[in-house]
Amino acid sequence: MGLIFAFSSVPSLRVAPDSAVDYIVRKAGHMLVFGVLAVLIVAAWPGRRSRFAALVLTIAYAVSDETHQAFVPGRHADPLDVGFDALGALLALWLT
Repeated sequence: MGLIFAFSSVPSLRVAPDSAVDYIVRKAGHMLVFGVLAVLIVAAWPGRRSRFAALVLTIAYAVSDETHQAFVPGRHADPLDVGFDALGALLALWLT
């Protein structure tokens, strides 16, 4: 969560000079880091309902991350990013 917060605090985060490539890499990054977060939550909170709890907590953190970005100069909150985050969490939980 600290790593996600740190990246969200960077005012203008571009990873590739081409805008299409940058978009794909950033969205894949969203899916990857939030997928890892969901798996780590399951590992830290074992139990019968841990996968559902991990999904709910991951999505809640995704919402808080986008809210945080709304206050960072050069960044903006994008509800679509929450969807990518949730998709990454769902895929990671399904694959593990």
